[in-house]
Amino acid sequence: MGLALGMFISRLCEEKVSDTSGQQINLLIMKSLDALESCCFDSNVEYNIGCILGVGLVLSFMSQSSQTDSRVHVSATLRKLYECLENSYDQSRSVQEVLSYVVAGVSVSAFSAGILGAEEAEQHMNKLKTLTEQNQQLKSEAIQSSSYQNKLNEVIRAITQIINFSGVIGLQTNAAWILGHLHLSSLSSSQSRTSVPPDFGYLPERSVIRALVDFLISAGKKGPEAIPPPLVKVCAMPIAAAADTHQYPPVNWASILASLMRLNFGDEIQKLCVQIAVTQAQTSPNAAVLLGMWVVPPLVYSLNVTTRSYLVTSLPLWMKHVSEDKLQTFADVFITSQFEAQNKTLDMEMSSNILLGLSQAMKLPNPPQHCWSFLCKTIEKLYQLLPDEIQKTNVGLYMEVANCISELQDSEVERICCISQDNILKSTFVRVYLISQGRLPLSYLKEVIEVAMKCKDNQTIIWMLLQTFYQARVRSHQTTGILQRLDWLLDLISYIRNIAYKSAPLQNVLLWKAVDFLLRVFAAAVVAWGDHATPLLLGIHGSWLSGNPESPFSPFSLGKHPMDMLIVNECFTALPASLQSLLAKEPWKEHAQKFVDWMMNLLEGPEEALSEASRAVLTASLFSLRGLPAFKRKAVWTRAYGW
Repeated sequence: MGLALGMFISRLCEEKVSDTSGQQINLLIMKSLDALESCCFDSNVEYNIGCILGVGLVLSFMSQSSQTDSRVHVSATLRKLYECLENSYDQSRSVQEVLSYVVAGVSVSAFSAGILGAEEAEQHMNKLKTLTEQNQQLKSEAIQSSSYQNKLNEVIRAITQIINFSGVIGLQTNAAWILGHLHLSSLSSSQSRTSVPPDFGYLPERSVIRALVDFLISAGKKGPEAIPPPLVKVCAMPIAAAADTHQYPPVNWASILASLMRLNFGDEIQKLCVQIAVTQAQTSPNAAVLLGMWVVPPLVYSLNVTTRSYLVTSLPLWMKHVSEDKLQTFADVFITSQFEAQNKTLDMEMSSNILLGLSQAMKLPNPPQHCWSFLCKTIEKLYQLLPDEIQKTNVGLYMEVANCISELQDSEVERICCISQDNILKSTFVRVYLISQGRLPLSYLKEVIEVAMKCKDNQTIIWMLLQTFYQARVRSHQTTGILQRLDWLLDLISYIRNIAYKSAPLQNVLLWKAVDFLLRVFAAAVVAWGDHATPLLLGIHGSWLSGNPESPFSPFSLGKHPMDMLIVNECFTALPASLQSLLAKEPWKEHAQKFVDWMMNLLEGPEEALSEASRAVLTASLFSLRGLPAFKRKAVWTRAYGW
């Protein structure tokens, strides 16, 4: 068990896990090593030979580490092993042999790494030499090199003859297997057993990549005190630049980049290292492991703003190579926390980068299920964190959130952007923005209108709808074409008539206020679709980012500027002229009779359904249509004039 644990820990040291992992993994490794060493040096343990061998393996590989703590630990433990060897005269021969083997192996590794001084190394060598002389092997146990070589040659010839001349296939197979193992056992190789090469030593010496990576490895070992950061930057920049479009040959990026990121080489070097890890994670599992360590606490806190910004914008490149729990942790620690602080410290650039990365990630074709789940949860959380009051300087953020939500299914869009009086402004904005982009049909305005009708301050909603109607006309899509707009407007006037005649349920709002709001929505649609001149004269724009320039400290929110309120009121006043222009065009002209009948029904309806202003505008709108053929029939104009 002790030897197995030692082999496992030594393997972790050989893979340089301590250089790439977090503090928690390092503590776990050291805790396991302490338990192994306690068993190794405990004289009361009867069978601890495996523990001694395990400690020797760990120390041999730990001596190759560049971390100061590891080197100090190797030096201290080697002294304890040497003391045990000196006091092993009362131990069994097997224990002495194991201790000698361990001290010899660790001493060689420590001396090669510069941990063990020359005097101590010579002392250890003399001790081992003395023990060897005092414990001579019998001649029968010793293998003389010449006779051994002759016998080995005879065995090889015999096995070769069996392979060449034997007709028994099983015997030939076993002989070839034995000869192969004999060949492997006779080879000596200094190559590491790690899954990937530690450097590009297998490339030609004239290779530029090999030279650059060797320099980075040297910088990671010596630190910024010995090698200036500008020189490291010169080598790292071309590697990072080429990594954006090319995949490098196999190499242990984790061991190369981890030291550069931990040491104080500066923000630019840190960002370049992360860039290399992100771009190579697709084909390099160890680069993905390194990335996974740096996107979660505590290492993520040491990343500078530039590196964090790159991580969020490059999310589509690396999210599929990191586990879901680490993605969620990264979102909780960095992404959502940025939006939780919106009311205090507004970092527009970082927030925009976050949403840009999420939007690009959500546009990827067929992302893994865990990535899609992470993206959906994150964008829903960000939407919930956005304030309902939309500042004009933050409109871009709401548009980017809406772009992310647009990648979801319609049912998810409707669920996330559910309309209520508590979030009516931002939920309405997301819906009307997606409608103006052609992502949603006009029917998604029904819930907005029903809830806004009960709100005290619904002028802002009318202003948003006015912008949407105009943009839907200017940027006509399949969902907002002229026929779709016609059908929606006919449904709206039918709904207004039902409300006015109390055919539709109405709660928590006065009848005349509800009808007044609905008529203003109708006016907004007619003005936006009637002609091009009136919207421009009123100051209606074809973009959500257009409008009067505002100071960053402006007290006005989106749609609440005095000029916006004036536009809404003037829009209602312009209804008669715009309705005349609208019904003079196809296909609206064919339905002019419906609009005339609708207005007369409202004017003849319950008195409490219309305010004085609404009654005056409706009357003016009706008389503005007197030139239409539908109005010239006797039954119509006599009814209109009350004769």
